Amino acid sequence: MEVIDGRKRPLALIVDDDETVRLLVRQTLEQSDFDVEEAENGVIALSAFRNRRPHIVLLDVVMPELDGYRTCRAIRQLPEGEHTTILMMTGLDDVDSINEAFDAGATDFITKPMNYLILGHRVRYMLRTMQAFESLRESRRQIRHLAYYDSLTNLPNRRLFGDRLNHSLEIARRENHLVALLFIDLDNFKRINDTFGHTVGDNLLQAVARRLLHALRKSDTVSRNTEGYHLSLSRLGGDEFTVLLEHLKRVEDVARVARRITETLSAPFLFGKEEVVITPSIGIAVYPHDGKDNEELIKNADTAMYCAKDEGRNNYQFYTASMNASSFERLSLENNLRKALDREELQVYYQPKIDLARHKVSGMEALMRWNHPDLGMISPDEFIPLAEQTGLIVGMGEWVIRTVCRQMQEWVSAGQTGLKVAVNLSARQFRQDNLVDVISDVIRETSLDPQRLELELTESVIIDDLEASRGTLAELKAMGIRISLDDFGTGYSSLRLLKELPIDSLKIDQSFIRDITSDVDDAAIVSTLISLAHNLKLRVIAEGVETGKQLEYLRVKKCDEAQGYLIARPMTADAFENWIQEHRKSRRSASSKREARKRETRKLSRCV
Repeated sequence: MEVIDGRKRPLALIVDDDETVRLLVRQTLEQSDFDVEEAENGVIALSAFRNRRPHIVLLDVVMPELDGYRTCRAIRQLPEGEHTTILMMTGLDDVDSINEAFDAGATDFITKPMNYLILGHRVRYMLRTMQAFESLRESRRQIRHLAYYDSLTNLPNRRLFGDRLNHSLEIARRENHLVALLFIDLDNFKRINDTFGHTVGDNLLQAVARRLLHALRKSDTVSRNTEGYHLSLSRLGGDEFTVLLEHLKRVEDVARVARRITETLSAPFLFGKEEVVITPSIGIAVYPHDGKDNEELIKNADTAMYCAKDEGRNNYQFYTASMNASSFERLSLENNLRKALDREELQVYYQPKIDLARHKVSGMEALMRWNHPDLGMISPDEFIPLAEQTGLIVGMGEWVIRTVCRQMQEWVSAGQTGLKVAVNLSARQFRQDNLVDVISDVIRETSLDPQRLELELTESVIIDDLEASRGTLAELKAMGIRISLDDFGTGYSSLRLLKELPIDSLKIDQSFIRDITSDVDDAAIVSTLISLAHNLKLRVIAEGVETGKQLEYLRVKKCDEAQGYLIARPMTADAFENWIQEHRKSRRSASSKREARKRETRKLSRCV
């Protein structure tokens, strides 16, 4: 529509060979707030229609050169004329003439002589009706778009992807060629949302979609390329994307596309001053080798994607039959793990720590164990990562803290003073918003002195979001809880980090302890770490002590505490009670023997 005096005015085209009729119709429509264009015959009318694209055409039937019926049909053949309102003006009122007008494509007709007052109202009504129809029609390209396209990235969505995959497999069956499905999942995307917020997360997904489209179109394109296969990109939801390769001749081409995807996403994304790095895990399934239908192909590509994650992320894996067995085992383990807490299959084991200077038990580390009724003891290396991935670790971790604090208070009430217990916090636990409240509630419920509780965190967990970590640690310290930095030396620690964070102790990773009596470099590293910690007024705990020589070296270097199989293996609460009693008896016995030797030495000295 043209804009006149700040308002939008509809344009009407009057086509009639009678100049008087054109004048009267013009005056009527202009009074009704229309702009008007005139044509004296059908040929001129078609030219005017192409140039001005009117919203409504008032078309006489009987005209020289090109009559109204033929002109109406010609307008309907034009791309712009398919939905234009056309009102036929005719002095012919027989049924055949009226039928021919509608057959030619007229929207409505009006007979001459016309009531010009009514004409203005009728034209306006027709135009409003057509505009309403147009709005409805547009709402239907929009509804369809919403149904088949992702609103965030504008890529085909899960529904359209399923239709395309179905169609692709049907063609592949007839023509006997390969189809490959690449299932892409962005690694650690939740961390991006948690750290920077969902707005940055959404912007990142849009940027990933643009980068993938650009990279894939460079040589593969969404239509046919010179290699002979078709390629299309979809977003299934969340941080999951798919690439579909059709008319594939060689499996090697799939690997080439997968490599391009990983290379494309390797460059950092910049949001303001923040650089965000994201990597993909890609699972690949190929028809007909890895699946004969939609469901099987998607399932196997998804399985291969999880294997890519298990292989360290930022890589691609082709599906193999052995993956299904592994996937089934993982699913079975996950299902059992979800029920383990309710079935009371989880247990807390305690591994003692000793104070090397005072030769006495200083505390213990609490470790979660899973005793399955059919599978027996399941290694923490199997179920802890699974619990972390599925989010089950949050509920399990809270149960451990509650159980440990309750048990510790029982021991304190029974006279076991001077002990403190250490509990590991996973990444998900530490990042949960209500962590401080949960621990505070447990301390209050169990009446445990918070100084008897020590929380162990790895360097990578803390460094993941340093500002948030600093605030959470400060709140925990204010409660009186001790903080220990676990696996020290294996991560990203710096002197600044140790100085700024409210840390009480460092735990030297067992990988350094293992060879301190045989490897000069490991011995030097451990000695340096102990000195560094003491200079920063931090206690040092060595884990993984398995030989007397290791223990003696640590004692000489003034390491504060030690734990490991040499001292004791992890054990149940009841077993720990028995162990500590035996240890104290042994210690008293050893002390008595030392005192006896001293007395004997003094007697001999007096005799001499």
